[in-house]
Amino acid sequence: MKDLIQTTCPKCGHQQQEPAQVVSFYCKGCRSHLDIQRDGVQRTKIPRERSIHLEKGLQGIQSLLGKWKGRFSGTMTSVRGAQPPAPEVPESPVAPLPPQELLSPKSEEPSEANSGFPPPPIASRDTALPTRRPDDLGLDPPAYSPKQRQKPQNEARLPDSDPSPARRRLRNERTVTCFECGEDFSAPRIGPAPACPECDHQALSCDLVIETATDGDQLTYGNVRILKRGSVNGGRIACHNFAAYGRFSGTVECTGRVEINFSGTLDAAITCRELVIPRRTDVKITGPVIADSIEVEGRIDAHALIHQDLNIPAGGEFQGKVTTRTVNVDDDALLAADLQIHSNPKELRDEFIRSTAS
Repeated sequence: MKDLIQTTCPKCGHQQQEPAQVVSFYCKGCRSHLDIQRDGVQRTKIPRERSIHLEKGLQGIQSLLGKWKGRFSGTMTSVRGAQPPAPEVPESPVAPLPPQELLSPKSEEPSEANSGFPPPPIASRDTALPTRRPDDLGLDPPAYSPKQRQKPQNEARLPDSDPSPARRRLRNERTVTCFECGEDFSAPRIGPAPACPECDHQALSCDLVIETATDGDQLTYGNVRILKRGSVNGGRIACHNFAAYGRFSGTVECTGRVEINFSGTLDAAITCRELVIPRRTDVKITGPVIADSIEVEGRIDAHALIHQDLNIPAGGEFQGKVTTRTVNVDDDALLAADLQIHSNPKELRDEFIRSTAS
């Protein structure tokens, strides 16, 4: 509680309480502003008193202590309604259990003659209660038991009763082509590929990242990436997906996607499923290009045989010669090439290879 003083207004004589640290205040009687030092206000210190809440709290604690004083003194006479403690009963040895026949109550259920089921056996400590089966109750047994339950067939494998060759193929397998003899065989999608069953040739299954100038063949069933500071001079590149940010030359055979991010002239022949020329890429390929589909967002100059579609979005440009089944050229795109539309360009594959080789 803060210290208070009793102040007396010199103008109207009104008295009021203010904090002890007050410097100036407003009189509640005459509404005038008074300064303690300047106006000569009389001050009287008021002694500090304990709070009314603290006083009530102390009184409540004292009354509570007086009320419960006798309950913890060891005598129960002062406690209203207390009962004397019960006398202690000495522990007696455990008596033997009576026979089981005396413990089982008399059954009030209908007798065995009136009910359709035999009476339940009496459970004891040594014998377990037998479990009734559906055949004991006259019910049909279930269609299968836990032992007879057949495991669900694996979705990845076809049933063994299927006589077709596809029965041996799993969904976690893929078909790869041997780089030596060209034989197709199955290999796991993850992990090393087995040797070819025809010629026993075994190739890598990991991804290759080329960071420096490299010569020779690059054969893998995985992916190949050539960085900007890397290059492949001649040889054969065979893989699944191929991404080139640096220069390469030779023969490229891919079973997946080929993406060329290099601008310049490439002395290479490319065979793939999909060829993509990204934006801001200006490339010239001197060798033949055979692909299922080609998408040109940048600029390319090549002689290409496309089995399916040629797509040139806005900003793309294709120059050279092209044979395709369908072509799609958007606005602001350019197709400045000798175009030949054929219903089945695969029939022209051998002729196309001979013409480009000469």
